[in-house]
Amino acid sequence: MTETAHFVQSPLPPGIADDMFRMKRGLLYMASGKRLYMEQKDISPRDKFTVYNEDHNPVYYIQGSITGLSYRMTDSDGNEILQIRKRMVSMLPAFLIVQNGKTVAVIRKRIKFMYLEVGGKLQEKDLHVTGNYSDFNFSIRAGDSLIGRVDNECLTWGDVYGMEFLNNEDREYVVAVTVIMDAFAAAAARE
Repeated sequence: MTETAHFVQSPLPPGIADDMFRMKRGLLYMASGKRLYMEQKDISPRDKFTVYNEDHNPVYYIQGSITGLSYRMTDSDGNEILQIRKRMVSMLPAFLIVQNGKTVAVIRKRIKFMYLEVGGKLQEKDLHVTGNYSDFNFSIRAGDSLIGRVDNECLTWGDVYGMEFLNNEDREYVVAVTVIMDAFAAAAARE
């Protein structure tokens, strides 16, 4: 099975075993993928997110600065996992993902053929975010590999993003890119 078969449009292709896949809003997801949910706290002077696993246990906490220029991601024990920092000297919005004091990713909006595109570098690989940004239904690729998929869950009054990742080592980056996409969306809404 090729990588592009991870997320395909319904209906279920003939001959595919139901126990290998699950359906959600017309999309077919690989059942072996892991899923997290990120909920944004709406009533706060700064951005705050809690990331839960499928059993609704907190996995990560993300807190933005009052200025909106940085975010800090910690695990459920309060240990820092990474930081997300807005790059101040940039024509279009850009963010850095910093882990253990080292910049591991640069994510930016860019204009390509009159359309906005989100991409950058993640650990020296080209990073591409493709899909519907405004509806929060997009895929994240690093190099030639699909590392995750994000969709907007309509479960509560606030924003809840469902994040599916294929490898545990990528899940923190999928969460970080989701926070950055939320920051891009918030900035666009203010304009």
